[in-house]
Amino acid sequence: MKKLTLSIGLLAGILTSNAQDTTCVLFKDSLAYHFKKCSGGILSINKFTEQFFTVKINKKNTLGVDLYDEKVCVRLITLIYKDNSQETFLLDSFDKTYYFGPNVQQVKVSLPIE
Repeated sequence: MKKLTLSIGLLAGILTSNAQDTTCVLFKDSLAYHFKKCSGGILSINKFTEQFFTVKINKKNTLGVDLYDEKVCVRLITLIYKDNSQETFLLDSFDKTYYFGPNVQQVKVSLPIE
């Protein structure tokens, strides 16, 4: 009886938990490749039309940003949080991956800076 109660409780916990989904964007030169999951197939490819490319993050999602430029450079990354506060970082862009959690609503990524 204890095992049945424990199993039902565990199943209920799993069903009501807040599952996170992961979206990944790979930035290479002036292109942004969108993936549903970090190991999944390419959903779309976008070319930068401005200095910054903006990625919006859905509720309860995690965003993986893979900076994969062919030469050593940096990119300016601006995080916009749900309370509209912002942080800006200068990050290495030679095969580096960064993850941003559900508190972030937008990530702006610049073109590579040499």
